[in-house]
Amino acid sequence: MKLSINTLLLVILLSRLASASSNAPAIPVIETGREAEIEELFSEIGKGETSGWSVPDISIPKDRIRAHFVGPQGQKFILDLRYPASNTRAIAKSPSFEFFVVENQNISIERATAIAQESAKQISKKDNGLFWTMKSKRLTPVIESRLGRWLSTPGGLATIAWMTAFWFLAIFLLIIVIRNKPWQDKTTRRVMIEIIILTTLSLVVRQWLMTPGAGQNVARIPIPSLPPYAYPQFGCGYGGWILSWYLILGVDDSVAFFAGGMAGALTVIPVYLLAWKGFKERWAGLVAAIAITLWPIHARLSATNDEGSLIALLLVSALALIVVAERKKSSALLVCGWLAGCLGATIRPEASLALLPLGLCVLSMPVVRRLQFRISTLLVTAVLGAVTCLAVYTAGTEAMSGGFSPLYCATNLEARGLFDLTERSLLGPPLTPWILTVLLLVGLPLAFFKTRMRALLWCCVSLLPSLPLACFSKPNIITARYHMHSVPIAAVMVGLGASWLAITLMRNWPRVGKWLVSLVTVASLVPVLTPILNPPDEPTFKLEYNFFRKHITMIPAGCKILLTQWNGDIGLRTQAYLTDLLQLEHIWIEPSIDLDASKECLVYWQAASCRATPLTIQSGDLDILPSCKSIETAYRLEPIATDNLPARPEFTDNYFIDPVPVGFFRLRPLSPSTSSRNCQDWTCWWSTTTRLFIKMSSACSLSGKSNISKSDRGAASLNR
Repeated sequence: MKLSINTLLLVILLSRLASASSNAPAIPVIETGREAEIEELFSEIGKGETSGWSVPDISIPKDRIRAHFVGPQGQKFILDLRYPASNTRAIAKSPSFEFFVVENQNISIERATAIAQESAKQISKKDNGLFWTMKSKRLTPVIESRLGRWLSTPGGLATIAWMTAFWFLAIFLLIIVIRNKPWQDKTTRRVMIEIIILTTLSLVVRQWLMTPGAGQNVARIPIPSLPPYAYPQFGCGYGGWILSWYLILGVDDSVAFFAGGMAGALTVIPVYLLAWKGFKERWAGLVAAIAITLWPIHARLSATNDEGSLIALLLVSALALIVVAERKKSSALLVCGWLAGCLGATIRPEASLALLPLGLCVLSMPVVRRLQFRISTLLVTAVLGAVTCLAVYTAGTEAMSGGFSPLYCATNLEARGLFDLTERSLLGPPLTPWILTVLLLVGLPLAFFKTRMRALLWCCVSLLPSLPLACFSKPNIITARYHMHSVPIAAVMVGLGASWLAITLMRNWPRVGKWLVSLVTVASLVPVLTPILNPPDEPTFKLEYNFFRKHITMIPAGCKILLTQWNGDIGLRTQAYLTDLLQLEHIWIEPSIDLDASKECLVYWQAASCRATPLTIQSGDLDILPSCKSIETAYRLEPIATDNLPARPEFTDNYFIDPVPVGFFRLRPLSPSTSSRNCQDWTCWWSTTTRLFIKMSSACSLSGKSNISKSDRGAASLNR
């Protein structure tokens, strides 16, 4: 039965893959891993007619190669190599590319064009005409058009394997529960009813009382609803979790937020079991489950697009299964515990650090230790460990390739914020109500005493994955996502602390004990429920995401949307991925001088980051980012949808003005009449001055006093 159900799920997945790929048109894209081939194309630059020139930087968007040329006297220009589309503006062609000069500095456009044309000749010698890969437009940028291609890649195999293992675990545990018929026992039946009610309430809190949405602008949402072509950067786990819900509910970013909320809600089950079976106190389990249900920061962060709630679910599930395996003397439950831990370890590389204390926890429990050293259990665990190590290593080499140093982050002085319960820790104010922090501090020593210090290993399971990111501990919701694993274990300690206090009050004051417990309970619920019933104001980036998501569908199909560059934290960059996720016919491009607003549909997304400062810029140095300014001064902006958002920084964003304007604008050519009528600030004055300068230059050219070309004047206008 177990195998047939999982086989059915896999068949459904494969059929969805095949049907999605068969109906999707193909477009040319540049796959990842082509860097060496692209460098070889430019290997002749600096020789012959291009002597003295070099290409120190090459960027590779999915639809073009952008080469930055530097000359012997510091001249600079940027050359785009694009898919051949018979564009009359192309200055040269090769078997695979059309060439465009998109920016020039300290060099005339004629000279830059000449060097570019010579470079095109050299590149043509290396170009075999087979450079581009055709991929499904509805499933860009990472999916091949054939099912066999998905199953032959590490990304596709790893993601499908994770999905299969997770749902096998869920179905297998459900079968065990049904076979044991727990509803026949009065106490167990009561526990089941409490778990069902609290899990449902937990989902309601996360999806309806809180505001589901992005944990950052650049969401970690799989695109599209199919296994990735390349191995996922942070691991195959979270993508497999989201893709499962895509298959059930359809493809939409709201489904990804729902999947996060579901992971947070399901955490109620292992938290209840761990506190109940670990401390042998049902009341501790009930209070712990209530605590995780109402924990404000966990509720707020669960229904986002990040991995924290899923990692927390799997790690605490691993602990709960091992503890229950000891009570039931079950090798099957022990293997399930290891499987849950390994699934959690493949979500993010740092989550694998939890496996060490998990193993020590197994060795510290005599009954489980004997179960572990059975040949069958040992072999299955060894296979799981080997596969997990391979997956973590593969993901770790990708995730750490950007210069991130987990050792430095764990040993940095800023890492103390992870344990600072009075300021920056996720488990202390302002992110956690003070009453939960107090109960946590009461429950910790009790837990160590009751479990003979084994609860210390439980804490290590939740804390070790946070150490590589500990230096990011700040009192904000963005960095709090990295430490979500610690909340379930903290809820277990809260459950023990609260139940111990209640029992102590009723034992020492039997006459008034129940009244005191009721009074303390009501008083404790007030600070816990306040941020849930009256949630805090959402930061600007989340309001921006909601606005963007609502109005991106208003952009006409086929329009090109100009992508401005935000040089701060990656989490606040423009969410261009929604174009692919929602299957919209838009093209995101970088601004360049060859764009003609009079002949094609150009749209400008005025992001909140246009008027924000990253940490590298001192406040007051600018009032608009240069990339945004160049667009707003070179075109007439025709509003499609606009709004003014309150400036509420959260992490690295600080805004020049309040409110912050955002919106979609159709770009139109500048005209003197509209400019004089609409100029109301210094940016319009600047564009007017630029146009006057161009007019004067044109007049000089006509009178023979200047030889500035028309293309030079266009470049000067946009560069300003």
